[in-house]
Amino acid sequence: MMIHTSPIVTGTTPAELRPKMLAMLRPKVGLKPDASDPRLEADLDAFLARTGRGLVAVPSTRVRNYTFAEAVAAGEATADLIDALLRDIDLSADTRRALFDDPAWYVTRLVAS
Repeated sequence: MMIHTSPIVTGTTPAELRPKMLAMLRPKVGLKPDASDPRLEADLDAFLARTGRGLVAVPSTRVRNYTFAEAVAAGEATADLIDALLRDIDLSADTRRALFDDPAWYVTRLVAS
């Protein structure tokens, strides 16, 4: 189930992951595509610091092939990210419910260039 519902966020460097994740998260917390929110960015930075530990670049053909341990780490980090967003950002009731009910785990992967 996790493989089919979770976005894989890729980049050749960890720095490339951040803008991609921001673009994915802004609409989920009710922000416009170009909006900035320091709380969102701080929560995302904590997520990226956690998921960035031990990231190893893989060939692009192996991006969707990750281990059970990597999936569990992504799930735990995503749960902490969602918890932080629910706690730190003022969300409408509908946005809060949608964010809470979203089944996606964000899997970060580095792609060998």
